[in-house]
Amino acid sequence: TTLGCWCCAGDCVMADSGGLFHDRLIVLERYYKDPDVLKFFEEDMGVSPSPGTEKYCSLWLNWSEATDGTVCRSHFEDAWRIIASGWNSFSSKPSVELTRFLKRCRIPCSRPVGHSSTDVDAIILARPKEVLYADNLLLTEIFVKSCPTLSFAWCPRSAASASWTDALVKAYKALGVQSLSDALLSVGPASKVGVDRTEQVCEGRMMGRGVYRAILGYLADAKLKVLAPARKRMVLELSGVEVCHVQQVGEVEYTVVVDGEKHVAKGRGHVRWEKGDKRIY
Repeated sequence: TTLGCWCCAGDCVMADSGGLFHDRLIVLERYYKDPDVLKFFEEDMGVSPSPGTEKYCSLWLNWSEATDGTVCRSHFEDAWRIIASGWNSFSSKPSVELTRFLKRCRIPCSRPVGHSSTDVDAIILARPKEVLYADNLLLTEIFVKSCPTLSFAWCPRSAASASWTDALVKAYKALGVQSLSDALLSVGPASKVGVDRTEQVCEGRMMGRGVYRAILGYLADAKLKVLAPARKRMVLELSGVEVCHVQQVGEVEYTVVVDGEKHVAKGRGHVRWEKGDKRIY
């Protein structure tokens, strides 16, 4: 109003670049233009520069509990980027807000095949124990094709998100989301078809310096925005990998149990990746 009102510092922030809190907090940059006044509010009155992790966690709970089980992609990517980036600090200090978030949070996840939503950008919400985190992309592809009702926790795939993806996975795990590899109960007998160890040839040094340089060169492309630590981590994942040539990979059968429901997936292809053994057939 023209008369204004008094507000507590905790109800204010200096800026809100994403515009998600304009109707929830007092964004002082919208009302004050004098740099000295804004500096006074931030340094002397203790107003936060921007909404912190705690605020985004509360925002996510409000959103997820107010929807019909779906949420638009553009509404949550920024929220989860902030939550993931500040998760270590937020989760290291016990608080009412942390307990509330751990107890009530719903996970954004991919839509199962045949889901009724007509919005291609829609993401469904589920309890942590109802979804899996796709830590093995080849295995995930097999389950997506074989088990259309199985849902996987949303995770950004762009290289620009590499700096906070690991933190997002850590937050998911703290909330109770299992990785696909951890949830895997068994690999069926079909996995041994065509894998005759007397005929296989393992070459632990299949990828030489030239291959590593080519991969690093690709990841160094400025368009991908992959930071140096992330590039190093990606390449180190390839160290010690054995490549085993076999006459036939054969059919593979995997079983997982999610929220008490068993899911069995079968796959056949030219390549089989055993992540735990760091071996490619």
